[in-house]
Amino acid sequence: MVNMIGSLIMGVSLYHQNENFKAFWAVGFLGSLTTFSGLAADLLKYYESKEFSLMFVYGLSSLILGCFLIWIGQKLASF
Repeated sequence: MVNMIGSLIMGVSLYHQNENFKAFWAVGFLGSLTTFSGLAADLLKYYESKEFSLMFVYGLSSLILGCFLIWIGQKLASF
């Protein structure tokens, strides 16, 4: 969930023209908030327990939803 919220905020922050603003939010705050190490640990746990379908669905949905929320964030910021 943190990665998804971070993706939405990332989309909003990337819309802004100010490079310092983008650097602070995208690299600084969001970089520390949304590490994908938790995602990788969960995927490994599913792999080790042979829950391959859950591993695939969780990994793919996290990636797709994250990208979608960045796009939504950019659209929201443009209003």
